[in-house]
Amino acid sequence: MPIRNLISMRFGKLRVAEFVGTSRHHKSQWLCICDCGNGTVAIGGNLTSGVTQSCGCYDREINRLIHTKHGMRYLPEYRVWCAMIRRCSSPKDPAYHNYGERGISVCERWKDFSAFMQDMGIRPSPEHTIERKDNGQGYSKENCVWDTRRRQARNTRQNNMITHLGKTQCLTDWAEEFGIKPRSLQKRLTSGWSIDRALSEPIPSRLACNGKAEKRLFTIDGETLCLAEWARRYNIGYATVSSRLRYGWDILRALITPIKEKIETSW
Repeated sequence: MPIRNLISMRFGKLRVAEFVGTSRHHKSQWLCICDCGNGTVAIGGNLTSGVTQSCGCYDREINRLIHTKHGMRYLPEYRVWCAMIRRCSSPKDPAYHNYGERGISVCERWKDFSAFMQDMGIRPSPEHTIERKDNGQGYSKENCVWDTRRRQARNTRQNNMITHLGKTQCLTDWAEEFGIKPRSLQKRLTSGWSIDRALSEPIPSRLACNGKAEKRLFTIDGETLCLAEWARRYNIGYATVSSRLRYGWDILRALITPIKEKIETSW
């Protein structure tokens, strides 16, 4: 298989200078010059995949930032800060592909934990974590707040964000604001309704009777009750009356017609 030419290409802080041969595992090796001035030999696959991005100086800098002594390393905010630094800076972090690889970075000021604490303060509760207002931008004082995980989950890239009346928020937030179930709103939109109609048109009410949802009320001799109440009044099963109505019986006939008894025959 031909070896891809990486000479003059840049990967993180490294610029490829020349091909130096293959390893004993038959992987291409390249001499790279780091921005810090050091030279290093890297595997081609590690360069193109983002695993190797410096001569090692970048990892040392991240470790220095994280392990700087400031007397606050046992604070929960410190763990949040460390996780933020890693996912934006270290290709070895499992979440790097969602952050650093997408160009999400931490501002220079926040590479100092003390400055991070001055800007963000103590998080309001254990349920709060750091949230970016604009998911396309990095971590900075202007773009971050403490928010709950539930609210943060609603603001992910995977969520269905809807713009209406000059405001953008997720489907669940729109449903809560207009007093409609998220599932009902989603169904309306999937059926081709406009967002304005889906939010403004009321859902037909169902009158609850003893915990069961009834679509209609029935009036007999001037008295109006739901189907379950009529079934109890006439001592007949709710399912029986409901089945008779589906076959076109009127309500009174459905209630008063006796149920045919099954005759047991012994042979």
